Amino acid sequence: MNKEGEDLIKKCFEFDWECSKIHNKLIKDEIEKAKIKRYLSDNYYCLRECYRYFSGISPSNEVPSIGTNALNELIS
Repeated sequence: MNKEGEDLIKKCFEFDWECSKIHNKLIKDEIEKAKIKRYLSDNYYCLRECYRYFSGISPSNEVPSIGTNALNELIS
């Protein structure tokens, strides 16, 4: 991936992180939050690609999302 693509992925991660409940509600300990953010950031590209795939195989509405059937397939 080129530098421009990497920068875009980083921006997308930061946006998703700021919108997440992990960031602002679920985890209070700052050290744990930093560890989780680092882990998710390191794996964000793969997570995003999985989301794109599963949200595309059974779209539930006009907004890309993972429907119940796709979620069950992903989990199993």
